[in-house]
Formats: sequence, C-alpha cells, structure tokens
Amino acid sequence: MSTTATPSAGPLPAASGSTRLMRWVLADAAVSGPAGLAFLAGASVLDGPLGVPAGVLAGAGAFFLAYTAALLLLARAGAPATAVAVVAAGNLGWVVLSAVVIAADPLTMTTAGHVVTALQGVVVALLAILQIAAVRDARRR
Repeated sequence: MSTTATPSAGPLPAASGSTRLMRWVLADAAVSGPAGLAFLAGASVLDGPLGVPAGVLAGAGAFFLAYTAALLLLARAGAPATAVAVVAAGNLGWVVLSAVVIAADPLTMTTAGHVVTALQGVVVALLAILQIAAVRDARRR
C-alpha cells in the first residue's frame, strides 16, 4: 500500500503590483469592448427602450471601442502605474458624468435607460477603485 502526499491548500500568493495593474486594465477592456459593440451595433434598437438617441448610443459605442483599444495598448506596454492612475481618474470622471446625466436627465431617458446608466456607473466605479488600489500597491513596492 502506498500513500501519496498532497499539497496543503494554503493561501495563494499575492499578485505582484504589475500583475494587479494588468488585471484591472484588462478587466476594464473586457467590460468596455462588449459595451461598445452593443451600443454601436445596437444603437437603432436600443434607442427606444433606453430613451437615448441612436446617435448618442453609437457615439458612446465608438468611444468605448477606441477606449478598449487604448486599454489593450496600455496592457501591452506593461500597464505602467502612472498610466493606470490616469485611466482610474478618467473612470471616476465617467462615474460623475453618469450621475449628472441621471440627475439632470438631458436625454429624457426611460427607466431602463436610468438603470443601465446607473449600473454601468457602478461597474466603472468598482473598476476605478480596484485600479487605484493596484496603483497604490505598485508604488509601495
């Protein structure tokens, strides 16, 4: 009879600062790219349910796709902390803009439009928080 030793399931090692920076830049791209495709390709379908003009949706979709491309280039460059800090600041700006659009309602969005805007604002805020934490961690190392 033989026995086989199995490694104990201990805690995983912490990700390095650069790994965390890369992770949250790529997560941002993974969210922004599909949103851009949906808004650009589906602008004429989504305008009614969201109460947002198709031109605004298509413009936002094009912006998201360009932003995704920039994030992928940033990741390819190793996601330097200073650049990720700029991305996080931009994300926080997007969150503020989303709140202003909901509060002022210049587009007279439907309830679904308000919900979608609020949800994307929450996701972007979470990404910004995680990016800021990764930048701080990278700068401490």
